[in-house]
Amino acid sequence: MSLIICVVSLSRLRGKTQVINDLTKRFAERGFKVAVIKHSIESFDTPMKDTWRHLESGSSEVIYVSPSELVNIRRVKADLNYALSYLQTEPDIVFVEGFKSSDKPKILCAKDLEEAKRGLKTISNVIAITGEILNKESQKKELKKIYPNIPITDVDGLFKIISIMYLSESKKLLPGLNCGRCGYRTCEELAKAVIEGKAKLSNCVVLSTSIARVKLDGRNIPLTKWPQVVIKEIVSGILRALKLKDLDLNSAKKVEMTVNLRESTSE
Repeated sequence: MSLIICVVSLSRLRGKTQVINDLTKRFAERGFKVAVIKHSIESFDTPMKDTWRHLESGSSEVIYVSPSELVNIRRVKADLNYALSYLQTEPDIVFVEGFKSSDKPKILCAKDLEEAKRGLKTISNVIAITGEILNKESQKKELKKIYPNIPITDVDGLFKIISIMYLSESKKLLPGLNCGRCGYRTCEELAKAVIEGKAKLSNCVVLSTSIARVKLDGRNIPLTKWPQVVIKEIVSGILRALKLKDLDLNSAKKVEMTVNLRESTSE
């Protein structure tokens, strides 16, 4: 699961990069894996550099490798979803600088009251406001009167808001079985431990392995790796015994089946 948060503004030099840097540091210190996507109207590559020349000659992509970096450059019309699909890691949180037209939750960086009001009228799904307006007490109070449900806060407040969001999303993913196999008494305790940096969602045996999943009347049944392997081998054995000529089991990726426990097996 990746929680995606966009940090946006109506103008440049509103502190978006610093907000993302501060939040990234906070979450990374808690053990979260964080990724950042930056949107820009300017090209990353520089004309006449070697990488630029390779692309100009017709290369579909260029990979630049140094002792400490790897940069992949493509010339494509990419939106946020394309950029997200291009991530090579599996981050817990993705902070996006820009893409204010996306449908993702957003933090609005605003200079003053008027800019904040214009932003809230034109940008959807704003979960919090930050920026220079924090230092303008009268304007901040006026904005709270107009938009009482949108917090105006600093990085500490943003960290709490995002933590609550991550907790909520984590609880949705966890099966709610309270089986205790993760080392915590309940799924909610595990979710809170994740926020505190003491655990990972992968501690959940249901989420951590995906060899085989079993649902009983729609509820996930927690299975460790061993029973999942057993289920896979039994089902694979049955399918091989059927000797299906038009199906290649070796190239198949997934088996889906439903067992009706109420159906009579007697002849």
